[in-house]
Formats: sequence, structure tokens, C-alpha cells
Amino acid sequence: MSRVQIWGVATVRDEQDIIAYTISHLIGEGVDGIIICNHCSEDQTSDVLYEVSRLYPGYVKVLERKDQAYLQEEITNQMAEMAYYFGATWIIPFDADEMFCS
Repeated sequence: MSRVQIWGVATVRDEQDIIAYTISHLIGEGVDGIIICNHCSEDQTSDVLYEVSRLYPGYVKVLERKDQAYLQEEITNQMAEMAYYFGATWIIPFDADEMFCS
């Protein structure tokens, strides 16, 4: 039997002040990977996400959406499918300001 893998997925917008901490916290709690979609941020969220992905290679995968349509359900489902493809057994949808504790 293969090991259980836990992945987090989130869509964020204008969360530069908290998203690095949230991702670091999730990794510290033992998630196996995170897929995060930056949806039209107007602040430095995109830069923060790419910096965090460089700090945690293999753990953080960043997507960018430039369309203004609010498609959170569709985007979250796509990220969940990606996480499953990468080996997720459990998927945790999270908000940028939520802390998951094991």
C-alpha cells in the first residue's frame, strides 16, 4: 500500500501579506504539496508565490489566472485533479488566512 499524501489547494487574490506564512505553515504541518492559483492579484502576491515556490522546490506549484471571471469552483476542481495526478490521497482546500493543524 502506498503512503497517504496530503495536498493543499487554494485560489488567492491580493494576499501578499499572509500567503508566504500560510504556505510555510502548511509545509511545516506536513503537507506533501500545494497547488495555488493567483487570480488577478494587483499587489505583489505573484512575486511572493514564485519566491516561496523557489524556497520549497517540489512542494509548491503556482498557477496564474488573468481572466476576471469568478470561477473558484472550476479552478479548485482543476487544482484538485492536478493534486490527485501528483499523488494526493487527501486534498485540503484552504484560504490564504487559514491555518491547518495536524
